[in-house]
Amino acid sequence: MDSRKSLTMVLAAFLIALFLPAVAMAVPSVSVECAYTNPGATDNAPDLECEVYLINPDEVGFISAGVALHYNTDALVTPTVTKNTTDWYLGTDPPGATYMAPEVTETAPDGLVVYILGRYDSDADPDTGVTATRVLLGTAKFARKTNDILTGNQQAYFGISAALGRTTPASFVNFVNTAGGSLDVDVDFSGAPKVVQRGDANADGIIDIGDPREIGMNISTPNLPVYYDCNADGIVDIGDVRCAAGKI
Repeated sequence: MDSRKSLTMVLAAFLIALFLPAVAMAVPSVSVECAYTNPGATDNAPDLECEVYLINPDEVGFISAGVALHYNTDALVTPTVTKNTTDWYLGTDPPGATYMAPEVTETAPDGLVVYILGRYDSDADPDTGVTATRVLLGTAKFARKTNDILTGNQQAYFGISAALGRTTPASFVNFVNTAGGSLDVDVDFSGAPKVVQRGDANADGIIDIGDPREIGMNISTPNLPVYYDCNADGIVDIGDVRCAAGKI
């Protein structure tokens, strides 16, 4: 090949690579989604229900995860907590072997729920891990201390935030991928938790005509945020459309 032609091809390839946009890897993140119930609702006492999700756009295989959910003990009491043992389990089938129940610490004013999860299926491919783009880590349901009627985003009032599950000992790793790599410094916790009233499906702090419409358009969608479940019956269906419409 002529040397000048070869040089031209190399320069052309370099220029193409230089001006092509870089393809960035999507960063996994933790999403905290909570719904509060006001007094007089059909599900009795006012409460707050939170769900913690791992958002995994690139479907990285995770074999462990660890998240700490913080809350204000001046506003919330008697937490009932569960972790997701359908996707995160050790053994041949969910829920698998019993391991590391969620830890609850009610030291005022900063309450804490720690979820540590693992995945190892000895029957299936043990190297697969959890790869869903949106996977539940755990839930927490609290009683509210007051009967105040609340509106809008109440993240600050309830003191809801999330962080790495364990930070001691220094050798402990919360998020591990199937290659054995630590992702603790990669998982993004910067997104503000959404803490809105049940029925505020678009989480904009106001229940209006857009919310029953939003619920109706997404009834068949799995893993919807908890605030879509307006009537708090554990199912998002036409009843929630009517419930949200009734709150306008």
